[in-house]
Amino acid sequence: MTQRNDKNKKSIVKKISSKKSEKSISMNSRARVPRSTKNVLPRNNTGVHPVKSRARVPRPTKNVSPRNNTGVHPVKSRARVPRPTINVSPRNNTGVHPVKSRARVPRSTKNAPSRTVPKITNTKLKKKYHKQVLRQPPKASHVMNNVSSPTNNAMIVPLETSSIKESADFFNVELSDEERTLYNRQFRLEGWSQSIVKNSRVLIVGVGGLGCEIAKNLAMLGVGHLDLIDLDIIEHSNLNRQILFTDGEIGQPKALAAAEKLKEINPNITIKGYFSSLEQLDPSIYEAADVIIGGLDSMNARLNLNTQAIRFKKPLIDGGVAGYHGHVYTIFPYENACFECNPLPPVEDDEMAACTVVGIPRKRNHCIAKGKMAYQEKFEKDPDPSNIKDIEFIQNIANELSEKHNFPPLFTKADIVKVIDQHEPGIITINAVISALQSHETIKILHYLKGNNSLGEPVKTYTIFNGMRMQFYSIKQKRRPDCSQCGDHVNRVEVEMDNNELCQVIIDRLEKKGFKIDEDMLPTLTVMDFNDVKEINVDLSAKDNDLRNLELISIAGFQEGDILLTLKLKYSYQK
Repeated sequence: MTQRNDKNKKSIVKKISSKKSEKSISMNSRARVPRSTKNVLPRNNTGVHPVKSRARVPRPTKNVSPRNNTGVHPVKSRARVPRPTINVSPRNNTGVHPVKSRARVPRSTKNAPSRTVPKITNTKLKKKYHKQVLRQPPKASHVMNNVSSPTNNAMIVPLETSSIKESADFFNVELSDEERTLYNRQFRLEGWSQSIVKNSRVLIVGVGGLGCEIAKNLAMLGVGHLDLIDLDIIEHSNLNRQILFTDGEIGQPKALAAAEKLKEINPNITIKGYFSSLEQLDPSIYEAADVIIGGLDSMNARLNLNTQAIRFKKPLIDGGVAGYHGHVYTIFPYENACFECNPLPPVEDDEMAACTVVGIPRKRNHCIAKGKMAYQEKFEKDPDPSNIKDIEFIQNIANELSEKHNFPPLFTKADIVKVIDQHEPGIITINAVISALQSHETIKILHYLKGNNSLGEPVKTYTIFNGMRMQFYSIKQKRRPDCSQCGDHVNRVEVEMDNNELCQVIIDRLEKKGFKIDEDMLPTLTVMDFNDVKEINVDLSAKDNDLRNLELISIAGFQEGDILLTLKLKYSYQK
């Protein structure tokens, strides 16, 4: 009995546990239980719950757009649905969307000009050829006839001349084959005339930070004749800003070294260098120039150059830099203001008088000047601003004088260098900007003077460049009618004479022109000679006075005021 009862208990426990397990399975089972298919929507006749089912249920194909007849939802489907090929462009007849397709669609080759494709065996060259030539639109100027694969697998690139116009003088007989190749890109510019550029003459005054870049630019553009003038020599500090002197020697004249380098860069043009001052330069060089370019760092030199530009009526393109700033200004004589129209205020002179050299310094900077003189007397040479020992020697003497004569504060080494080294601070990047503007304006004006306005009108305003803000500013400069150079009442005359005649004939011929001698003052004839005034002896001939053709002579002692005379000699004396 006991065993039978135990068996009954076990069977009851099994039944209860089996019921609980079935219940737990029905509640917790993840298997999807199919529901009745009665009244199920036509779109879901699988018996699966239409909402909770993860499987995508296909929709009926009735009234589906022709572009989507697969039964898949046209919006949610990730697969790209091909569009109909109706009205597809002939270049895209594959049924793929012509815009969104990433595959490159070949264009129609109908009516395309035939071209002979050279047989190239080298794989890299072949890829390069297909990339650069075959994928470009065909050009009629591509001359591919008789092209064969060279033995060294070198690429043969045909000369493209379709954009070259007759006005560019590409086929001018004056140009050599080398020049056509060298200036090939320039010929393609709208309005460009290489003939004008080649037959032009430009005078560059000052071959420093600006002049070097300008000379290099114009030489590479092919300006036919360049004259370079500078009275300075190469210093070590020039080498990081003036590329034409990299092969030159320290102490060599800048103008001569630059001319030699430019002849190597472009042997097709004429380049001449002059180691001379503005006053000593042959005046005929000013007259022969089409354009004068100034790259000077002295206002006195600018005024002298301004005088020559006004009397010969030559455009003067002046440029200057100061730290991170620069300017470009083109003077058109008698059209806009020259440098004499707006004279600068006088600058205070810090140079010592003769009595101050051995006496008491009157200004603070005189202490440094006396220290510099002491160095020159002791070592019989000028101090080197880059030598610390030279600077310290001058600093000690200057500070002793500063304390003794009550000129505080004491001088630093930077103060000493600033006084004894007169060079302006500069950087090659600002030089490059200003020189590029001057070079391009030169090319524009050369075309403009020949009646070609295709490159644009010359700029007659004073343009300032701010390198810190990368901005340009323009200032209008109006000509003053009472200017001493380009004013309306300036006495400018020309007098002709023989080289062997006495200079007294100049005064006689001025009287014949209607000028009256001032009774209270004898006529005086002078010429400028390197910032000095040289008086002409009227009892000597032009030859004995070393006068040149086109010499500028200033004459005083007439009732009409000062006279600016241009001398024209029949037989000029040339050095």
